[in-house]
Amino acid sequence: MNKLYLLTTSILLSITPLNAQDLANKIPKEVNAVVSIKGGNLTELFSIQDFGKTVFGKKIEKELSRKEKSKTLLESGIDIASTGYYFYEATDSIQYHCALVPIKNSNQFESLFSRPEKITTIKGQKAFYKKYDKTSIMVWNDKMMLFINGKVSKSYFSNNKVRKQYDLPIIENENHLHKYGYYDIFESRSQEKDITFQYLTDKIDQIFNTPLPSKESILSNRDYLKAQNKNAEISIWVSDIMKVYSNILKESNIHRYSALLLNGIYSGKYGNQDISGHMFLEEKEIKANITYHMDKEMGGRMKKIYSNSLNKKFLNYINEEEILGYASYVINTEEFLTEYPKMIQNTLGDLYKTETDILADLLSIVLDEKAIGKVIKGDALFLMYDLNDKEVAYKTYEYDEEYNYKEIEKTRTETIPDFLLLLSSGDTDLIKKIFDYGQEKGIVSLENGVYRIKYKTLPTEIYVNINQEIITIGNNKERVIKNNTINKKVSKKHKQILQNSSSSIFINTQEIVKVAKAYNSRKKTERKLEYLFNNVEDIQLTTSKVKNNKMSIDLKMELPTGHKNGLQYLITLLEEMNK
Repeated sequence: MNKLYLLTTSILLSITPLNAQDLANKIPKEVNAVVSIKGGNLTELFSIQDFGKTVFGKKIEKELSRKEKSKTLLESGIDIASTGYYFYEATDSIQYHCALVPIKNSNQFESLFSRPEKITTIKGQKAFYKKYDKTSIMVWNDKMMLFINGKVSKSYFSNNKVRKQYDLPIIENENHLHKYGYYDIFESRSQEKDITFQYLTDKIDQIFNTPLPSKESILSNRDYLKAQNKNAEISIWVSDIMKVYSNILKESNIHRYSALLLNGIYSGKYGNQDISGHMFLEEKEIKANITYHMDKEMGGRMKKIYSNSLNKKFLNYINEEEILGYASYVINTEEFLTEYPKMIQNTLGDLYKTETDILADLLSIVLDEKAIGKVIKGDALFLMYDLNDKEVAYKTYEYDEEYNYKEIEKTRTETIPDFLLLLSSGDTDLIKKIFDYGQEKGIVSLENGVYRIKYKTLPTEIYVNINQEIITIGNNKERVIKNNTINKKVSKKHKQILQNSSSSIFINTQEIVKVAKAYNSRKKTERKLEYLFNNVEDIQLTTSKVKNNKMSIDLKMELPTGHKNGLQYLITLLEEMNK
């Protein structure tokens, strides 16, 4: 059955436009997360028949086949081109992980089971589960299949009032329990499974036998509906990320920190902080985005922190024809130092309120936000050029026959990245003082106005040049000194990305593959790298500035010629990489 579980999981995340027959009407309005894939969109991009001809398709269909009869995905009984969902729901007592998959032929679906005699009945529905587990159950009828997994809450069952209801032994010292972590709150693992099983069967009864009123399903949740995109192949929505985070902490073995992380974060949370994400497998490119939806207070603070733009002078250092890629990051250091203590206070709420108030005041006194923000403005640009082999000295020990040892120096070849890091500063005096102190300690030397850092744990020398309020750091001295004095070439596209984003990553994929080919010595890997070189395009990841209390991360990659769409490209790429 394990392979059937994997098959079902790979197919379950399918979604079509919302309508009355959509399985979304089985999902409660107050769930914590929903993940979906539009099966109809996927089958339009790559037909089931074509997928069956791929290596992965053939492997799946081989698992579907029984004895002399050969089965295809279309004969699995699962409505692959229709709606399916995963959703996560946490209550005070249990966390549910549920997958809903549409069924078009229950007889075909049941024929997939190698042990049909193990099929049983739960709440009037056909079901399968492992008797020794009972925390995961698969249930189905003529319209849908539900795979449900549950984990009961340790914090809930550590409450003595609840323990009385379930005839569990009373815990004598509850304060000690919460302060230092949970003891074994059940008498046996079997007892915990039996309680979990009862919760799961009640949930099964609710989903299959108790129709949700329309106003109580996820289709009446405005935040969820606003986050949907009919053109996306894959979608994810998380309601109140801080609550989900606290649920995870609540059930983790965090021991003595449980009061701080659990009670503090949950009781002092902001308003709802939703996350929504989508993936688009289009004709010419693959796109994905994740949007962080903040409440007004958090949005206001984040907008201040990410209010700056990248130093325009940094653009003079970029030559797209030379670099393997870049990464940029921009914050307002002064606003960060001002707002972050407030965010900590808000997060912890009333827990340790006096202590956090004092700490925030002390930080405000000790830290001069304006002065620090002037020294390190908060913008940075990292440029990656190449990989170079370098002989690096290291110390080891040599032993004689009597196990006496002496320290010796040897060398080894290490691959060192050739990079340049740019930072903005409005007051470089303090930074120069720090480097002058390094000179006194013998770690730093000054050569023609350029600082040279050489330390035994560093595999290479680092050079630092401070010029025109720009701090240039790298391991190529000539580039550190002269990089902004020669003609540069940066496209309008990258200028806009760097200026309009709070962070960005650009990967010149072909150039990186070219470098990898130079370092590779295996024929099998050489073939894969050659395929990648001919079938990859540049990758761009950007983070937006805060607007309308939202902040988004966007990933884009154009498709190489010869590929029909993003899905066909990904499947073909995976096949080639697995040969």
